[in-house]
Amino acid sequence: MEKVSTVRMTSLWLARLLLAGVFGYAAVSKIAQPDDFAEAVSHYRILGPLSSAIAAMFLPWLEVVVAVALFVPRFRLGSAILALLLNGLFLGATTWAWANDLNIDCGCFGTGSAPSAMGPSILRNLGLLLTGAFLFWDAVSTAPPGKAFAAQATARAETL
Repeated sequence: MEKVSTVRMTSLWLARLLLAGVFGYAAVSKIAQPDDFAEAVSHYRILGPLSSAIAAMFLPWLEVVVAVALFVPRFRLGSAILALLLNGLFLGATTWAWANDLNIDCGCFGTGSAPSAMGPSILRNLGLLLTGAFLFWDAVSTAPPGKAFAAQATARAETL
């Protein structure tokens, strides 16, 4: 039993470290060059110019918040949910670019890299999505009863 617990805790720590490292590293150059990142976002042709600029302003800071929150016990469920949502968004955007045969810089780690095939970005985002799912599963399965989804329980109680 002790060995399983150690393996699980090590796996969780490594998963948090991986996601936090990727989110933190990705955010640094985006924060430093928001205009370049807004241009990279606009190349996906999903958002308009204003929406691309707004996304470029807020996404990197959200990545920083998630990276830090992954290590704060009180925020592990919320940060896992945000990591899932962000990685789902990134997976969707890179899949969109691939499906539309866009030869663009993904903007994943800032700008300045040459346009590349989206296949590796899709695979990376899928792996990060699965890592976030693992952290979400752990946060939900180990939360004390009534704590993980207290809002849902409150909503159900109010309808009775």
